Amino acid sequence: LLCVFYIFFHKYLCKSASIIILQHKERNDFMLDRIALLLLIIGGINWGLVGIFQFDLVAWAFGGVAGVVSRIIYTLVAISAIWCVSLFFRNNEMVESN
Repeated sequence: LLCVFYIFFHKYLCKSASIIILQHKERNDFMLDRIALLLLIIGGINWGLVGIFQFDLVAWAFGGVAGVVSRIIYTLVAISAIWCVSLFFRNNEMVESN
């Protein structure tokens, strides 16, 4: 009986648990990817405004270029850009789930 339980546990439960953990990790990475891309869009729009109109929207909205909140936003955009470099090196195949 113990042997049957071990085989059942190992064959079915461990495999499904590892799939759940893998799906959870992929979901977290997907969410981080979306947040990073959103911050890059904000940064790109801001740089577009600087280039075309010489207007820094982030600095204007959050107290100048040297403002603490502005610097935090600039830093988050830079971290997002570094994170998005990893998108080039990932195997992103679409997988259909049943």
